Amino acid sequence: MMILIIALVVGGIVGIIAVAILHWRYNKKRKQRVADNQGSTVMDAVIPRVTYQRLQKATNGFSLENSIGWGNFSSVYKGILDESVDGIKQIAVKVLKLQMKGASKSFVVYI
Repeated sequence: MMILIIALVVGGIVGIIAVAILHWRYNKKRKQRVADNQGSTVMDAVIPRVTYQRLQKATNGFSLENSIGWGNFSSVYKGILDESVDGIKQIAVKVLKLQMKGASKSFVVYI
């Protein structure tokens, strides 16, 4: 009877340790995937960089006549660049209202 109790206790401890190790490894891999997805190398390779001045000029100072739409967290403007960037001349610019809580989470890029 004593051997059975010792075996159950040792088995339980080994089981708890195994679950803890698996949980730790899973979280470590998940955090690495999140860190990899937040890197800017993919974005830099796909989306060209354009200065604020060029965006302002392309949208005519973010004028209402170039407004496509607006919401709680942002406004969107259409624009035409003076010189194409990677073959792109027509653009849409999303301007976030960063003073609104949650605005930065509303920006999603679909590539």
